[in-house]
Amino acid sequence: MLKRILDIIENKEHQRSEFKENFGEEVIKAICSFSNSTGGTVLIGVSNDGTIKGVHADAEIIKDWTNKIKQTTQPQLFPAINLIEFDGTTIVEIIVQEYPIKPVSCKGRYYNRIGASNHLVPLDEIVEMQLRSVNSSFDSFLVDESVNELFPNIISSFFNEVKNKGRIELSDDNHLNLEKTGITQKGKATFAALLLFGAHHTGIHIGRFKAPDVIIDDVLIKLPLATAVNEAMTFIKKNISLAFEFTEEIRRKEKWQYPLPVIRELLLHPV
Repeated sequence: MLKRILDIIENKEHQRSEFKENFGEEVIKAICSFSNSTGGTVLIGVSNDGTIKGVHADAEIIKDWTNKIKQTTQPQLFPAINLIEFDGTTIVEIIVQEYPIKPVSCKGRYYNRIGASNHLVPLDEIVEMQLRSVNSSFDSFLVDESVNELFPNIISSFFNEVKNKGRIELSDDNHLNLEKTGITQKGKATFAALLLFGAHHTGIHIGRFKAPDVIIDDVLIKLPLATAVNEAMTFIKKNISLAFEFTEEIRRKEKWQYPLPVIRELLLHPV
């Protein structure tokens, strides 16, 4: 990771990199610009000329920055943020993916990356971005991660479950299955592949509320969706009541407070 950072600094600011000494609105504008172009990296604690100055940051500060990015951008962005120690100083790396559905705004204004600068997008280009996005699918958008970076054990488990349901005919080669189902395209991972089987930076946040502003229990699940849904269901079952119905059959019948298939469907297709 440190070598990657040093390479970015050595190459100076350009189309896919920007340096800032401190976090602020200009950082969020850069994040917005990268998401509207081809993605990029913002390094905080580095001056414009590439001098490493360091920045005061810890897990709590990163959490605060994440919330500010989320609250300022629309659609809300959740870039990967890494703390990096270098010669007794701290640098923060913010990795921004190109966003499939454009344009993304920062406080209602739209920015694009041109060279090493962030530029306000004029109205005609905003309309053009929107029109291009209408013809694209969020799930089918190609990402930087390769198929080899996906978790093979989760892919295998997923397709075994699909095979057991017998809905589609699959082969024993999961790479072929990924292509057949459209989860990968020409050997490249899509956003759907990353969400289902990869290390993405989104999550499912579930809470049990005693009152509108009182949370009894909550959990943030940051796992590939193929396994995250099961984790979410485990948390939900822990927080709803279960009764048993006894009939003439040998096994008792479970009766949950809410129908589990309905809850699972809501997780998969939120309203």
